[in-house]
Amino acid sequence: MLVVDASVLAPAVVDRGPDGLRFRQRLRGEAIAGPDLLRIEVMSVLRRQASSGRITSD
Repeated sequence: MLVVDASVLAPAVVDRGPDGLRFRQRLRGEAIAGPDLLRIEVMSVLRRQASSGRITSD
Protein backbone atom coordinates (compact mmCIF):
# COMPACT_ATOMS: atom_id res chain seq x y z
CA MET A 1 0.00 0.00 0.00
CA LEU A 2 1.22 3.47 -0.90
CA VAL A 3 0.29 6.56 1.08
CA VAL A 4 -0.08 9.52 -1.29
CA ASP A 5 -1.13 13.15 -1.21
CA ALA A 6 -2.32 15.70 -3.75
CA SER A 7 1.23 16.36 -4.98
CA VAL A 8 1.25 12.82 -6.39
CA LEU A 9 -2.35 12.37 -7.52
CA ALA A 10 -2.92 15.70 -9.28
CA PRO A 11 -0.03 15.18 -11.73
CA ALA A 12 -1.01 11.54 -12.17
CA VAL A 13 -4.44 12.70 -13.33
CA VAL A 14 -3.56 15.59 -15.65
CA ASP A 15 0.17 15.74 -16.40
CA ARG A 16 0.94 14.29 -19.83
CA GLY A 17 4.66 14.84 -19.36
CA PRO A 18 7.34 12.71 -17.72
CA ASP A 19 6.22 13.49 -14.14
CA GLY A 20 2.66 12.37 -14.75
CA LEU A 21 3.84 9.25 -16.56
CA ARG A 22 6.21 8.38 -13.72
CA PHE A 23 3.48 8.80 -11.10
CA ARG A 24 0.97 6.75 -13.12
CA GLN A 25 3.47 3.94 -13.63
CA ARG A 26 4.32 3.86 -9.93
CA LEU A 27 0.67 3.84 -8.85
CA ARG A 28 -0.45 1.20 -11.36
CA GLY A 29 -1.69 -1.90 -9.57
CA GLU A 30 -1.07 -0.45 -6.10
CA ALA A 31 -3.55 0.03 -3.29
CA ILE A 32 -3.34 3.65 -2.24
CA ALA A 33 -4.28 5.49 0.93
CA GLY A 34 -4.34 9.17 1.73
CA PRO A 35 -5.72 11.74 4.12
CA ASP A 36 -9.49 12.11 4.44
CA LEU A 37 -9.38 15.39 2.51
CA LEU A 38 -7.39 13.97 -0.42
CA ARG A 39 -10.18 14.40 -2.99
CA ILE A 40 -10.73 17.99 -1.96
CA GLU A 41 -7.00 18.74 -2.04
CA VAL A 42 -6.62 17.26 -5.54
CA MET A 43 -9.63 19.22 -6.81
CA SER A 44 -8.17 22.39 -5.30
CA VAL A 45 -4.89 21.86 -7.17
CA LEU A 46 -6.75 21.18 -10.43
CA ARG A 47 -9.01 24.22 -9.96
CA ARG A 48 -6.01 26.52 -9.39
CA GLN A 49 -4.25 25.13 -12.45
CA ALA A 50 -7.36 25.56 -14.58
CA SER A 51 -7.90 29.11 -13.32
CA SER A 52 -4.33 30.06 -14.20
CA GLY A 53 -4.55 28.45 -17.66
CA ARG A 54 -1.93 25.78 -16.90
CA ILE A 55 -4.43 23.04 -17.74
CA THR A 56 -7.52 22.90 -19.94
CA SER A 57 -10.56 20.65 -20.05
CA ASP A 58 -8.81 18.60 -22.73
